[in-house]
Amino acid sequence: MISLVIILTFSTLSFTQDQPAGDTEVTTEKPVDTTTADTETIKKEEPAGVVSAPEDKEDTAVKTISIVGEPDDIKFTAGEAKIYFDGYNTYINNRVAYKLSAPEDVEAYKIYFSINSGEEKVYSKPFTLTKEGSHVIKYQSADRMERRGNGNVFTLVLDNSAPETALLADKPVILKEKTLYASKSHVFFIRSTDQYSGVSRIEYGLNSDEMAAYASPFLLPQDKKESTLKITSTDNVTISTKRFILQAQDQQGQAVNVSDSLVTLTIDDKAPDVSIKADKEMAKKNDKNIVAVPYIYTVSAADEESGVNAILVRVDGEKQFREYKEPLKFNDHGKHIIEAKAVDKVGNISEPVSLAVYVDTAPPVTTIKALTDDNEQK
Repeated sequence: MISLVIILTFSTLSFTQDQPAGDTEVTTEKPVDTTTADTETIKKEEPAGVVSAPEDKEDTAVKTISIVGEPDDIKFTAGEAKIYFDGYNTYINNRVAYKLSAPEDVEAYKIYFSINSGEEKVYSKPFTLTKEGSHVIKYQSADRMERRGNGNVFTLVLDNSAPETALLADKPVILKEKTLYASKSHVFFIRSTDQYSGVSRIEYGLNSDEMAAYASPFLLPQDKKESTLKITSTDNVTISTKRFILQAQDQQGQAVNVSDSLVTLTIDDKAPDVSIKADKEMAKKNDKNIVAVPYIYTVSAADEESGVNAILVRVDGEKQFREYKEPLKFNDHGKHIIEAKAVDKVGNISEPVSLAVYVDTAPPVTTIKALTDDNEQK
């Protein structure tokens, strides 16, 4: 059944494009020549109305993994035979076939054609193209005396590839073992690009199999601990894919791409637990922690979900917290206060905890007294 027909009249030939029936494929033996002027395609910008996040520079060294465990070759398919013209180029998918015919008022004994720089052949039945990219089809008719009509040229671009889709966020999504963590304030973007015909639509499903058109950045549901996300991108010749890449960060701070057709995002809304400890037991006197100069104080933090990103400290009323890098020590006599807090890898900040100590640097004082009373001498 023919799903679409386009007729172009050139000189003494007409050109139609039909959906292929059966095995009618013709391929060229020589590589496609895309260097000549008549085969050069014009790069497309993403269509208006398709919302994208800001462009990133691709890092070819980034590791790519699959959490769901799907095969690397998730299939993408053309939904139907489709021709798309963007004002500059004609794009088709691999379900479109080509039929050459002469007008009814012209007696054509043979139709000759060639594809790109391939050899000239006699046309006998509809044919398809298989190699992605630009193609030039040249064709002309001949009568029984082998007198040929004017040659005609048709240029098109075969798009066999689905769009490439990325799920991005305004701050890192954290990968810990096989769990992806985000905060309630993470803003997510979907970016989809297509090398040839361009992106027609992006759809996504958040905690639902029902897909909705993507139009703007979004937050995860605030009342759910876990949310699942699916994305489908379709180009202008109906080739679609469900695979997308989520750009994340591992526990070592290295970028990692998670490539799947579904991801589960877990909200981490709990701040790290922070503690401050001295390396020796402190003496208690009048509700004070009495210590000596050699005491060393260690600040630690733990986070069960996304992990600890940084520990911050402030000593003796400093104006700002600073990054904790090594154990603390006091050499000055008197009262000292250590305040500490921690930030996890999705941005949750703990409430400050504090430890007050009194450093006693004065040596013990010994006195002598003469005893004259017998009772005092006992």
